[in-house]
Amino acid sequence: MKNLWVMLIPLCLAVPAFATVDCDGGVAHDADECAAFQATAQVDRKLNALYQRILSDLKAKERANDNEAAYNAEARKEFVKGQKIWTTLVEADCQAVFHRELDGSARFAIQARCVLAHKRQRLHYLEAFKSGRW
Repeated sequence: MKNLWVMLIPLCLAVPAFATVDCDGGVAHDADECAAFQATAQVDRKLNALYQRILSDLKAKERANDNEAAYNAEARKEFVKGQKIWTTLVEADCQAVFHRELDGSARFAIQARCVLAHKRQRLHYLEAFKSGRW
């Protein structure tokens, strides 16, 4: 169970600036920010599920008694490492976008769209990784 939390935490950390937006209660700065937040929540669900399936597949291949088990163990280790690096990249990129925008109200929506764009790209990457079709 501890490993599951270790894997899910990096996925959740990429949206700290607008994680508490309540679109129905009027907390969002504008409709654009709210839409980006809702779209991000959808992508997050897909991203988390796919990430867990990939980890599961890699762990299963690790347990196989063949010559490839060691390679799959290394693949899983590097996959997790890549996820952590990706999370750091998203945080830095989207914080830079946030700070570059001087308009106080629009910058939250712009940052939300930045996070969404990164997560959509990551979802496509993970789909390619899982299928082995590059």
